[in-house]
Amino acid sequence: DGVDLTGSSFFAVMINVKFTDCNMHGAGFDDVNMRNSTFNNINLSEVTFSLINMDGVGFTEASMRDARFSNVNLSEASFTNVDLANVEITKANLRGMKINGVLVSDLFARFEST
Repeated sequence: DGVDLTGSSFFAVMINVKFTDCNMHGAGFDDVNMRNSTFNNINLSEVTFSLINMDGVGFTEASMRDARFSNVNLSEASFTNVDLANVEITKANLRGMKINGVLVSDLFARFEST
């Protein structure tokens, strides 16, 4: 039924890693290079990401409720069918980031024009 990594801490180079069917509730990622990794059918609720390179990372069918991103590179990252309720993102590179196929920069432009 998947791997339970609840509350785990990650400090490593994790380029091109594929996480599938995992419970990572409350996990912490600190100073990790996760470029081009994928997260499919994952519980990432209340996870913290700090000092992370997430360039090109893909999240699909995930719960990220109450997750915290700080000092992260989310350029070219994609979020598809992801619950982002109460997510906090500070000090982040969002260039090319997409949510359900829409560029985040386009979402901000639409919001600012209303």
